[in-house]
Order: sequence, then structure tokens, then C-alpha cells
Amino acid sequence: MLRILIIAPTMYFSDRGCHIRIYEQARVLREMGHRPTIITYHSGNDIGSSHVNRIIRTPWYDKLVAGPSLHFLYMDALLFLKCLEYTHSQKVDIIHAHLHEGAFIAGLLLKTRTCANIKYVFDAQGSLTGEMTAHGFLRGKGVARKFWRRLEHDIDNNAHFTITSSDHLRNTMLKDFGVSPNRIMTISDGVDPDKFKPRNKYTLHENYFLDLRSELGIPNDRLVVVYLGGMDRHKGINYLIESIPGVLESNKKIHFLLMGYPGEESIRERIVEMGVGGNVSITGKIPYAEAPRYLSVGDMAVAPKLLEWGEANGKLFNYMGCGLPVVAFDHPTNREIMGKAGVYAEMGSTASLTEKILELAGNRGKRRDLGLRLRRLAKDQYTWEKTGERIEKVYRALMNE
Repeated sequence: MLRILIIAPTMYFSDRGCHIRIYEQARVLREMGHRPTIITYHSGNDIGSSHVNRIIRTPWYDKLVAGPSLHFLYMDALLFLKCLEYTHSQKVDIIHAHLHEGAFIAGLLLKTRTCANIKYVFDAQGSLTGEMTAHGFLRGKGVARKFWRRLEHDIDNNAHFTITSSDHLRNTMLKDFGVSPNRIMTISDGVDPDKFKPRNKYTLHENYFLDLRSELGIPNDRLVVVYLGGMDRHKGINYLIESIPGVLESNKKIHFLLMGYPGEESIRERIVEMGVGGNVSITGKIPYAEAPRYLSVGDMAVAPKLLEWGEANGKLFNYMGCGLPVVAFDHPTNREIMGKAGVYAEMGSTASLTEKILELAGNRGKRRDLGLRLRRLAKDQYTWEKTGERIEKVYRALMNE
């Protein structure tokens, strides 16, 4: 049994990809007999049975959305103090630090006498400067960018070991930040195939699927294209929205079910302005526990994320678990996950995305074949249990050095 300190510099839990990775890793490590403790910011929802410690409450900041904030500077300082307090009172075998902020805090902890001999794993889910650029915090190539890029380089190279959520991010850290190839490996996100499962598993239980479709106001004769994820512009949702009129012009029997947050209200306004509201349902935020049921409404799924700064595409695994064929942009991360079982549109092209959605929607046999292949791939390679086993091997190797 290992006592694991998980540093999560985020408003955990708030039903999005980064948090799902933290939650599922902790869950499966606990089921393997270990004792993970998550130390995180003050705000967020309690989920599961993992032990969660929070910093003192700062009531003036409670936002749960993703992205950088100046508020995180003092919250990270409080997080460091909370972690230091914990390591003084509890035995810790290994530290698992999520995101660059978490790895920075872990590096500081190791400079203290209590933590000097503890090894830490950096769980990287994207580029620090890439994320800051995507959210508008960095512009141009000035002094600020050089400072943050240098800090990112130092964080990347100080970890005892780094796990990345995609091969694309691993290659970026090797090439652009000089991380040693012996100190980094990819451990992707996963899926629980017993929870995320194909629609026919639901229809056996009191019209579980049909009732929800009726609640959402989706006509029974429609083919449903689902999207579940962030509604931020950098998530690629704008490409999907812009493709809808072209899709419906060719096939009015298609219905889009868009699920996620934030920004759903502005998306609703755009849908109304485009005059396609009768073929689009927008739910807003969907609790993670409810995601399998909502995805079961779909006949196919779309993942328009551009993956510009090395982040993963965790929604793919849930789509795959549900046996949904997927249209995604042609990016190395998407091909890494789905291989030949995915349908790929030209990167950043609304026209190509429209074409591929129509192509898949018009071929029932192909949808069925690809859905089965993706479901099989998810069960064989991408379960959270396999993720836990890989992480445990990293822990053991570090502790045996």
C-alpha cells in the first residue's frame, strides 16, 4: 500500500476533462489498495470516496471554469502551505502533481526537510505557455512569454518522472523543452466500459434511453449527433456550430445534441440567429455521473477540438466506451487514440467537418462497424484499470531507485 499525495491546483471537481483524469486515477488507485489524498483549491464538488483536503476558503473567487487566473497565484501559495502541513502530519510515499502549477509546488515541497527524500511524478496535460496563449493571457513574443516559457522548461525538467496524457505532448516536451526520454512516458486517459456502454444496454431497462430522448424533445426519426465537452472557443466548438447549417441543408433528419459549459447561452443565441434551433438541443452542464446516459442518445459523436497546445482529447474515450463512431479533426493525438477506426476531417476546416459528418450519418453500416471497433479498442486498451497499473509501475520504479 502506498500513501499518495495528489496535488490538484484547480477547483476540483467540476465535470471536465482534467478533473475526470484526477478523479478516475485516484479512484482506481484506491481500488488497487493504495491511499490517495487529493489536496486542492477551496471550491468544487465532492465526488467519490477519495480523501480530499482543501485550502482555506476565499469567498471572493468561486469560478469553476477552466483557464488561468491571477487569483491562482495566492491560491497556489495556500495550496503549498496546505501540502506542507499535510506532509508534516502524515506519512507520504510519493507525490503525484497535476498540471505545471502542481509540479512547481511539488518542487518547492522537496526543498523542505520533511519531503527531501520523497519522489514526485508530474502529470502533464498540456503546455503552460500554450494554455496561457489560448486563454489570451500571453500575446506576441515579448519578455513575458520568454519568462513563462523558461519557467515551463524548468518545471518540465525538475520532475523525477513525467507522465503525459498524449504522445503528442510527450514529443513536444522532448523536442521543445529538452526533457530526458528516460524520464517521461505517455499514460493516456481511459474509460470505465461498464458505465460508458452502448445504447442497447440501456433499452433493456425501462426505456432508459427512450425516456431521455423524449425529455430532450428529440423526434424519434432523427439521427442524433452528440457533443459533450467545453463550450469555450479554444475547444473547437465554433467549427461544429458553423458546420450545422451545411449539414442540415443536405440532411434535415439530423439532430445535434450539444452538452457542456461554459458559454452555452451564447451558443444558444447563435443557434437561434442561424435559424437551426429545431434541429439542435443544448443542455448546458452535464454531471459526470449522468454522462453515459446522455451519450446513449447519440448515433454518432463529434470531437472538433484543435489540440493546439498538447492537451489530450479525453471525450474520445467516453464516446468509444459508448460504441459511438466519431468524427474528429485529423490530429496526431486523435489518430493515436482511435487509429483507423476514427473518421477524420481536415484540421480547422468547417467544410471538411461538414462533409465527414454527412458522410458518416449517411452510412449506417459504417457507423455500426466503427462503433464496434472503437468500443472493442476502449475495452482492450483504454480502461482506467490499465491506467492505474501503469501509474503504479512508475511509482514503484521511482521508489526503488
